[in-house]
Amino acid sequence: MAKGKETSHAIERRYERKPFVVQIQYYLRESYMGETKTIHREAVSIDISEGGIGIETDYPLEKGNILYFDPAISVNNFEAVCSIVKWSVRIEYNRYRAGLEFVREELS
Repeated sequence: MAKGKETSHAIERRYERKPFVVQIQYYLRESYMGETKTIHREAVSIDISEGGIGIETDYPLEKGNILYFDPAISVNNFEAVCSIVKWSVRIEYNRYRAGLEFVREELS
């Protein structure tokens, strides 16, 4: 990722991110031709804050995707169950880096 791109995301952050490297499980729902399917994937977290988490995954996430964590991710006194993809970039073949913002209430 280009340094300028990384810096622009840092400026938008409200919370300081700290290193946090663990494997996480997530799923999302996608609709195609009127059918909704649930996609289960794994990711490796890179960093975390009270407001969100940075991850690497093999799935091409798109800005606006809603991800659900199973199990939830504990951040201080908050259990993160759901997040919204704020940005996503391809970093190499079949690998993507994404910035997620935690949602305080689960979306249906």
